[in-house]
Amino acid sequence: MRVAIIGFNVFSPGGTSRSNLNLTKEFNQEGIDVVLYNARPFSPTDILSLRHQETLSAQVSFQPLLNLGKDATIDVYIITRETFFPLAQIIKFYCPHAMTIGEIHAPLSILPENLATDLHALDYVRVATESIKREFQATYNYDALLVHHVSTHHVKLPENDMQKPTSNLYVLSRFEDDVKDISYAIRLLDYLVHYHKATHIKLYIEGYGPSEMLYRNLINNYSLHANVFFNQGTPVDYIYFSTSRYETFGYSILEALAEGKRAILFPGEDRVLREVYGNPSNIQWISKDVQMDATRVLNFLASVKKINYRQASRLLRHLEIMCLFMRSVITCFNHKNQENLH
Repeated sequence: MRVAIIGFNVFSPGGTSRSNLNLTKEFNQEGIDVVLYNARPFSPTDILSLRHQETLSAQVSFQPLLNLGKDATIDVYIITRETFFPLAQIIKFYCPHAMTIGEIHAPLSILPENLATDLHALDYVRVATESIKREFQATYNYDALLVHHVSTHHVKLPENDMQKPTSNLYVLSRFEDDVKDISYAIRLLDYLVHYHKATHIKLYIEGYGPSEMLYRNLINNYSLHANVFFNQGTPVDYIYFSTSRYETFGYSILEALAEGKRAILFPGEDRVLREVYGNPSNIQWISKDVQMDATRVLNFLASVKKINYRQASRLLRHLEIMCLFMRSVITCFNHKNQENLH
């Protein structure tokens, strides 16, 4: 069995790239070769660098997207960008024996308008949660759905760690305010600092993107220069903070929890994050009501239950158990082969 994973740019950091690399390693552990098709141009140096950073084996090879359909030995194609779903038709034309799977990474509300017309060439579609599955079925009248979170292969629990008292809030995100809504985090800090006089609270924001000037203007308007810091490194102790309108998983959230950190999270307008992470004691959920959220944040900071990493890891263990997409792909492939024999 050989698998191809089709993505936009595996050489660039991001959630989908992380998911693709994790999935690649899981297949490799089962003795399965993986071909990574990349839409963006890449060089031999890019390949060497990624192999070194990720300790990729010789079972992994790289191909430009233009070579799609030229390798008849590939059995399964996994398409990890929704706008690339039309490629399944090309794959079926050149490799009719191959199984095609599409992954939904984006929130359903912002999927391409023509997605319904691109599903017929896909044998299966992966979604993250049962609620997304129900909505997807109702919207697209498509039933061949696999419900699995992205792989957590790269997450390692520390041998011993515990949350220390801290007033540092940490945001790690691309600066796209229409989705990430970091402006709300800044407004909330303004209320905490100037109304509650909680001048001890610091907000560290790390990332890049088109909304950076908006955030800097808000900091100027709210006079928060002593409390909000841009790209000045990650504090040693912090509480992870996310105000994103949409997240289907949130690797940076999981990574922070795995390090024994606590988190303050908005569940998302579709409440998918709450469905994924539940309500453990190391997470405080907010509602984007400034007054209520300020009280929640202050109480969460003050109630520093020194959560031992073993307690915090229960959720992570649960998520690890649920991340069985790779095995589900193998099962579906074997089932398809059995059907073809008959």
